[in-house]
Amino acid sequence: MGKTTKQKNTELLLVQQKADIERLRESMPLDALRAAEDKLLAQSVEIVEGLLDFSALGYDDKGQLDEGQLPFEWGLLTPDQKARKIRLARYGCMSSNEIPHGAKMAHATLIGIIKARATEKSGTKILNLEVSTFPAPAPITQDKDAIDAAFEVIDVE
Repeated sequence: MGKTTKQKNTELLLVQQKADIERLRESMPLDALRAAEDKLLAQSVEIVEGLLDFSALGYDDKGQLDEGQLPFEWGLLTPDQKARKIRLARYGCMSSNEIPHGAKMAHATLIGIIKARATEKSGTKILNLEVSTFPAPAPITQDKDAIDAAFEVIDVE
């Protein structure tokens, strides 16, 4: 069975992307790429840590943020830093479909860099895959030419 057009296009795209990556790798020093990756990782970690501070928030009877229940260390921050910490912690309380896109991207970037570095150290994993196809079952309705046989019915207890 031949490859579909979609499979051929995907393979062609992968070959082009590999060639582009090789050209970029040769043109840009590896240290500069690692430094940029480290900067992105640090920013992503900072944002995700802020999201995980959601348990530090306290609310009053009306559901409003009670600043008296905030951790003591947050009171030592500048007003801008404190507002940012509260904002990130509130994002951590939201459901995944309400959270801002930037917070989702920080999480995805963090996970991507961690996975890439783990793959770097352990090498590429090889996956052997075999695909099996099964024929469709016979039609339920009988054709006019089919033999209509009567079978004995036995009750089993």
